[in-house]
Amino acid sequence: MKMQPTTPDSRSPRSRRESTGPLRSAMRYRAGPCWTSGASKYFNTPSTPDVQHGPSRYAPGADGGRRQDSPSRSLPLSPLRIILVILFLGAYPAFVSISSCTSHDKDTASYSPGPVETGDSAETGDTSSSPDTSDSGDTGDTAQPRDTAIPEGRATYLVDASVVVGTIDSLNSVQGGPAPLNDGDADLTELYQQAGIPMVRIPVGDGSDYTLASIYPDIAADPYSPDSYHFDDIDRTMGAIVDAGLEPLWQAAFYLGNTDEWGYSCHHRGIAILDVDLWSIVIEHVLLHFNAGWADGYHWNVKWVETLNEPFKSWIYPRSSYLDVWYVYQAVAEAVARVNAATGSHIKVVGFANPVEPDSEGKYEWDSDTWLMDDFLSFVKTNDLPMDAFAFHSYEHPYDHQETALVVKEHLVKAGFGDIPLWNTEWNDSGLDLPTSSVWRSIYFGSQNAQTKTLWQGIVDRSFVFRGNQRTLPPHSEAECDDSRYIAADGTPQPAYYGWLMFDDMARDTPLRLEASTNRDEVTILAGISEDGNTLDVLLAYWIYYQDVDSYVDSDTDPYYVRVSGLSSDSTWTAELRTIDYDTTSYDPVNAVRLTTDPQGRLAIPGAIDLWTTHFWHLEKTD
Repeated sequence: MKMQPTTPDSRSPRSRRESTGPLRSAMRYRAGPCWTSGASKYFNTPSTPDVQHGPSRYAPGADGGRRQDSPSRSLPLSPLRIILVILFLGAYPAFVSISSCTSHDKDTASYSPGPVETGDSAETGDTSSSPDTSDSGDTGDTAQPRDTAIPEGRATYLVDASVVVGTIDSLNSVQGGPAPLNDGDADLTELYQQAGIPMVRIPVGDGSDYTLASIYPDIAADPYSPDSYHFDDIDRTMGAIVDAGLEPLWQAAFYLGNTDEWGYSCHHRGIAILDVDLWSIVIEHVLLHFNAGWADGYHWNVKWVETLNEPFKSWIYPRSSYLDVWYVYQAVAEAVARVNAATGSHIKVVGFANPVEPDSEGKYEWDSDTWLMDDFLSFVKTNDLPMDAFAFHSYEHPYDHQETALVVKEHLVKAGFGDIPLWNTEWNDSGLDLPTSSVWRSIYFGSQNAQTKTLWQGIVDRSFVFRGNQRTLPPHSEAECDDSRYIAADGTPQPAYYGWLMFDDMARDTPLRLEASTNRDEVTILAGISEDGNTLDVLLAYWIYYQDVDSYVDSDTDPYYVRVSGLSSDSTWTAELRTIDYDTTSYDPVNAVRLTTDPQGRLAIPGAIDLWTTHFWHLEKTD
């Protein structure tokens, strides 16, 4: 039975999320001091050395405002710290009242945010409230321009709304489709649509029933006969992606004839391509089934094909046979060319999905040698083969993700491929065996993912996080699958899922990426503004590697200011805060406030962010 296309929901993503469904719950406002859950709430595991990466780049430096302690030190809120916090909050007037939460930076010498509307004045229209500047050393008009440099040792983030440095991409593509793979799986179509997932990579990781090994189960069969193919499983997965209005990235993986291994942690292993010509013919006919109706097929207009999956990391090919892999890529390119010529299609080829990782000395190399990547690029150039996007994989910390992407980009430019899109078709953090609860793992990965996508803006054109769906395995399977960081098998969104919504909102509502700076490596900032200048989004993510946490004595909560300049003068803005933290169960705002810019068009947003937490401020101009 063929799947019929459905009409995409014409409502905007934000309005769709306002409807009833799995994302909605009652508005949550916190009582008492805010953002003080602290790392100790969900982390109480002794630190162990990082044998994979060595010393972390997140270790606190001399200017980080933090002091180091012994590795065994934990993170309790001591009585002395609580007393100091109480005295601090009581000694200085609240800068902004956000629900019942108060935060105030006493040092205002570096910046004067101008009048700010509190919760009470928002009701009465009184805009006379302003921060205490009695100790700032400036006795003149507080509306005068001042030095906006980041104060030493203070968490202060600057955004210039008048300087656009690029555009914002959601980088929200995922590995794994929305369709249920087994009886215990939930249909994730609505969640994918609400999160604005643009592209889905399949089928590696979904089980052997979905790869070429099962699509073409008998190597001795006639590759030109429809009877030689088993399309039921892959059609169900591919059809769900297309019907949801998403774009598929289909992997030509692996070989034919039920030769795949489906093993530990739901990882696939295939074998080397034994008959490249036969393999190419089978790929050609699978694409004809997808796009040209062959073998009772469809007209899905599948546009992207990727070759294999980590051929040197999946025990398929030894590195000494790298030329064999280049010929496999050529076979895919030739199959795509035949389909395009026969049908008038414009299918594109993605190469080459292998990891790029730093070695033990921190040098960035491709599978321990950059010559492997360079040789592949030379082969493509010499043989005049199509390559419409270049893909790499990485499982690293956020700044390492960024540096790796820059190194790959550099090699592409040197090889003459600087104008093609750079994709990461499989990525996440390297810490896969994390302690404690699935909720804790979700917020940990959520903040790590937010940092990585922030640092990849303007470098990586598309990224596919591993992985979007959760599988319930069939009874006969012996594989062990870890739980999802994003959506549980029953369809329940985990905290990290809401990060997809945040990046989707920024890409759609505030696509103009603004100049933004931070004095904290462990907290990243991404800011965007709408084309009309009336909507502003700011995203902060606080993350460190969990094995380094004992070095951060005061890492429970990090007070901050987001200081925005370049807005229209004396304007009023509503600001809503959404978070990804241990208590996140919906996309509802946790707080809301009204702010007023000064005559120079500046305002300040105060807050305090927990470790492994993401803050998303959405501001709308009201006058």
